[in-house]
Amino acid sequence: MQEFKGKLTQMHQQKIKFKVVERNYSFELPILHGKRKYLKVKYDGNLPPINGDLKGKTFSHVIGTSWSLLENLIIKKNIKGPQWLRISGVEKPAPAYRKSWCVFECCADYENIHKLENETRPHPPVKVMSLALKTVRINNNWEIANISAIKFSKVDTDKNVEISNKDLGMSFFSILRKIPGMNIPRDFNQKASKSKYKIRVEESEAALINNFIAQVCEFDPDIIAGHDAYTSIFDTLLNRIRKLRTPNWGKLSRLRKSNHPDGASIFRVRYATCGRLICDTFLSAREFVRETDYNLTHLSKSLLNERRDDFDVNSTQLFYRDSDLLLKMIDHTTQDAFLTSAIMFKLQIIPLTKHLTMIAGNSWARSLQNARAERNEMLLIHEFRQRKFIYPDKFQIKNEDKLLFENDEIKEKDNKKKDKKKYAGGLVLEPKTGLYNDIILLLDFNSLYPSIIQEYNICFTTIERPPANNTGKKQQEGEEEQNTNEDVDFTQLKKRENEDSILPKVIKNLVQQRREVKKQMKYEKNEAKLQSLDIKQKAVKLVANSMYGCLGFSSSRFYAKPIAATITRFGRQILEESVIKVQDKMNKQVIYGDTDSIMINTQLQKIPEAIELGNRLKKEINEKYKCLEIDIDGIFMPLLLVKKKKYAAMKLENLADFMVPGNKNIEPKFKQEVKGLDMVRRDWCPLSKNASYVVLREILSGKSIDEMVEGIKMEMTKLGNYNYLASNLFR
Repeated sequence: MQEFKGKLTQMHQQKIKFKVVERNYSFELPILHGKRKYLKVKYDGNLPPINGDLKGKTFSHVIGTSWSLLENLIIKKNIKGPQWLRISGVEKPAPAYRKSWCVFECCADYENIHKLENETRPHPPVKVMSLALKTVRINNNWEIANISAIKFSKVDTDKNVEISNKDLGMSFFSILRKIPGMNIPRDFNQKASKSKYKIRVEESEAALINNFIAQVCEFDPDIIAGHDAYTSIFDTLLNRIRKLRTPNWGKLSRLRKSNHPDGASIFRVRYATCGRLICDTFLSAREFVRETDYNLTHLSKSLLNERRDDFDVNSTQLFYRDSDLLLKMIDHTTQDAFLTSAIMFKLQIIPLTKHLTMIAGNSWARSLQNARAERNEMLLIHEFRQRKFIYPDKFQIKNEDKLLFENDEIKEKDNKKKDKKKYAGGLVLEPKTGLYNDIILLLDFNSLYPSIIQEYNICFTTIERPPANNTGKKQQEGEEEQNTNEDVDFTQLKKRENEDSILPKVIKNLVQQRREVKKQMKYEKNEAKLQSLDIKQKAVKLVANSMYGCLGFSSSRFYAKPIAATITRFGRQILEESVIKVQDKMNKQVIYGDTDSIMINTQLQKIPEAIELGNRLKKEINEKYKCLEIDIDGIFMPLLLVKKKKYAAMKLENLADFMVPGNKNIEPKFKQEVKGLDMVRRDWCPLSKNASYVVLREILSGKSIDEMVEGIKMEMTKLGNYNYLASNLFR
C-alpha cells in the first residue's frame, strides 16, 4: 500500500482510501484467473485519473483508471436505461452556482441516489424537434440560408407512433435570412402569411442562428432529430456559430457552456447539445434496415413511398429572385424535416433504442449512435460486476467518426493490415456456379454464434488461454500479427457445469426474454400493446445477435481473440458437418454455403415437396444439438449463382403460408432478390443498372435458353434505341 501511495501525486495522496477486497478476474491481462485479493483504491472524483501504467514491486497492474464517473454511477447503482430514481437529500444551488439551463436543478450526494424497483408508473412523454437546413455560397463560404423545424410536444417513448397522430402536438416554424446584395421579393411577406407554418425573415445569418437558438431554448426539446445530423446539419451549424462568434450558442445544450467545442464532428455535437439526445436517421437507418442507399431521397421512397426532389445547393441564390420560388425552397426544407421525423417514427427509433438501452444498461445517447460494441460491453459489465468480477478498462478509439459511420459491425480500417485476419472467420464454401431452374432450398442456423456460445458453454471463465501481450490495445504499427488461430488451444475447455459461465447465461436470458415476449404477442389483442411488445422483441434480438461482435473487435474492452477464434472454429465445423449430412444421408447437392447457411439443390419443382425435404433435413441436423437450430430461411426458383457472395434469384415471398400445415391451393408469390452483384452498387450509373436488371429479368424468367437469348436481344435493342433518341433530344 505504501509503495503504491508513494507513486501517486500529492493531490491523490491527500484524498485517497485503501481497502483489501476479494474479486474475480478472467480477462486478458497477465493476471491469475479466479478469485484473488485486490487492493481497492478510492479517491475524489474531481481529481484526474491515476496513471494506469504504474508498476511496482508489490503490485503489477492498476485497473479501472478509465472508468468514467457516469459509468461508475450507472454500474454501481445498477441503472439500466431511462427509469425512475429516488433522489433524497437534494439541495437547490444558488443562481450564481447553477450548472444548467434546466427549469429545475438540484445537487445530491451519490449515496442518496437509488433506482425504484418494480415501478409501474408510465414514463413521461418527450419533446422532439426535427431539423433541416439549406446553405448558400457567399464569398467562398457556405452559410446557412434557411432552417426549418417541426416540433412534437408529446411523444410516447414506449410504443410505435404514427406521424399522423394528432396527439403528438405537432407545430412548424421556418427561419429565412436575407442574402447580401439581394432583396427579398416585395410580395413575399404577403404570400408567406398564407403558409400553414410560421416563417420568420431575419436580416443576417447571425440573426437567423440567434432566432433558432431562442426557439430551441423556448421549446427545450429532449430529442433533436435530423438526417445526417452529425456530419451535415450540426457540423454546418457549429462551424457558422464559431465563425460568427455567436454569444448564446451554449443554450443549444442543457448544461451551461463557455468554450467552443473542438475536435471531430461527433465530439463537437455531443459537447454542444449535452443534455439532449440526437437522433440521426441516417445512422439509425444503417442499423435497422438494409438499403442500397441511405440518403433522404431514397429512404423516403423505400420506407414511406414518398417522393422527394433533390435540391442543388449551388442554386440556392436563384430561389431568392421570386416569392414563389423562395416559398418552394422553404417548403422543401420543411418537407425534409417532416420526412426525417416520418422515418424516425416509421423505424420506431425512439422506443427501439430506449429498449436497447434498458436491456444493455448503457446510455441512451450511445444507443442512438449505433455504438453496438459499447452496448454489449455495458451489458457484460453489469453482469460481471454483480458476480464480483473486475472488468477490463476501456481504451480510447481514435477516428471515432469513421468508426461511427461504418456499416454493419464497427470495423477497423487499416490498409496495411487489410488482408491479414486476426483469426479464421466463418466458412464460405466454393460455390457450384450456374443457373438452377429447380427449387433451391436455403437453410440457415438461427443466431449461429450466440447459439454456439450456449451450446459449448463458451465464456471468459471456461476457456483457459494465455494472457494477451497488448492487453486489448491495438498493436503498434509494424508489429507482426498472426493471421491464423493456431495459437488457440481448443482443448482447454472447463466442465460445462461451471457456475461462473456468464456469457452463455446472458445470451440464454436474452433468448428466454424474447421467447416470452413473442408468446405474449400471440395472445395480445390490443394493437398499441402489441406494437410495444414487438419493439421489445426486436431490441432483445438485436442485442443477442451482436453479442459475439465485442469478442472479435480489437478495440473492445472485452476483446478476446482465443474466445472469438473458438466460436468461429465451431461455426466452421458445424457447417461442414451439416453439408456432409445433406450430401451423404439425403443424397442432395449443396451448391453453396456461407458462415451460417447452406443452399441445397432439391431437384424438385413443387414447393410442398421441397418444404417436406427441408423439414427432414432440419430434423437430421438439429438432433445433434441442444441450443443450435437450423431452419428453412428461403426458397429460390430459379437461382443464378455467380461466385462467392454474389447471386440473384426469384425468392418465394409467402413462404410462411406454405409452412402452415393443412394450407392448400396457395398461389406462390416470387420476388427478385440480388446479393453482391455489381448492379446494386451505388456508384453505378442508371443506364448500366437498367441494362443489368433487364438482362437479369430475362435470365430469371424461366424461359428456355433460346427464348432467353432472344428476349435479351430485344430488350437491349429497345434500351439502345431509347438512349440514342434521348441523347439526340438533349444534345
